[in-house]
Amino acid sequence: MPSAARIAALLARHGREVTLRFATGVGTFTDITVAAHVMGYRADPLAPGATPQQGEREIRIAQHALDAAAAPRALRQGDRITVDGRSLAILSADPRALHGETAIVLIQAKGA
Repeated sequence: MPSAARIAALLARHGREVTLRFATGVGTFTDITVAAHVMGYRADPLAPGATPQQGEREIRIAQHALDAAAAPRALRQGDRITVDGRSLAILSADPRALHGETAIVLIQAKGA
């Protein structure tokens, strides 16, 4: 079974660079750059109402990477992520734990 550190190492080695923009006040932002796994969004066909929209992405970021980059707070709806030069709005950010430690954050994002 992988550990949170192993997940972070795999994403750092095989992920692509993305920039996260956190709204930290009225008109103020904090940007950090981390490695992430980015893919087209795939809805769970068994989930009621699961209808992904064109342009949505599923992005996975290791919590260790967020901590190492000094993320100012947890990601939330309304923050932004830049992937391959394209700015996307974060629709949701779902932290997942492994052995009681937050290991990865699953992000659903869409182009504006």
